[in-house]
Amino acid sequence: MNMKNILVIGAHAILAAAAPLHKRIDPNPNLAVDLPLYSWPKDGNWDGVFSTVSSSPKVTYNIIVNPQNGPSTWPLDDEYVQGVAKLNSYPNTNVYGYIHTCMNGHCERPVSEIIDDIYTYTNWTSYTGADIHLDGIFVDEAPQDTKYRKDLTQVTSTIRDKFPSSIKIWTNPGCIVDAEYYEGVDRVTAFEDTYEKWMDPARTTIPWDLHDKTSVMILNYDGQSDGPASQAKILIDRGFQSGLLYGMEDYQQLSSTWQSFAKSLGGDEANGTY
Repeated sequence: MNMKNILVIGAHAILAAAAPLHKRIDPNPNLAVDLPLYSWPKDGNWDGVFSTVSSSPKVTYNIIVNPQNGPSTWPLDDEYVQGVAKLNSYPNTNVYGYIHTCMNGHCERPVSEIIDDIYTYTNWTSYTGADIHLDGIFVDEAPQDTKYRKDLTQVTSTIRDKFPSSIKIWTNPGCIVDAEYYEGVDRVTAFEDTYEKWMDPARTTIPWDLHDKTSVMILNYDGQSDGPASQAKILIDRGFQSGLLYGMEDYQQLSSTWQSFAKSLGGDEANGTY
């Protein structure tokens, strides 16, 4: 072997060692569907959710309820109780209680207030008048900066302590965070932005070995490409745990794009025949 070849091989070895390793994981044909349901269950506002969930019984739905930027006060309004109870009546739904943290540098909500919200949500689990139990807590605006790591740990530890062991913790920094932020939680939303930004460069920057604990929320989908089913295929092929495709950014309204995306997972698309 001549010196030139040795140098080339050596250079390739150095580059390989320096480059980040992206472990490709298997596709996830059981991709769950996320839904931030921030409207009030009145005047039929949730009917589209009920019909979509019931029409796709093989699809798991992670539904985030948000009475008033968090749990609101206790006791809950009867109308809201009945809405959550109906969500829980479907075996393929997981209901998450929304918590507003605002630990992102732009505002700093006191941890004591966040913990008060957690305590308020414990009333839902112990309520006997209707089944409004929570399967998990959704920690919105989770911090990206390590200086808030201690505060976030206090929040997640309180959730673990005050709820049954089956409780799921889902954090939403809305962007890529270090792997350490996946520790001690069940799901992280590593992308919550517009479809325009959900291009190949955005998709490939989320480390592959974290996809199975990652949620992706794509907003303002404008109908490009082959439709919602093709977007579902991308998330399935990349092994993400759950996803959302929405035609707008307003979670106060139900997006028909989301309904199409969800229903596409209940048919042949979910079984690998596209």
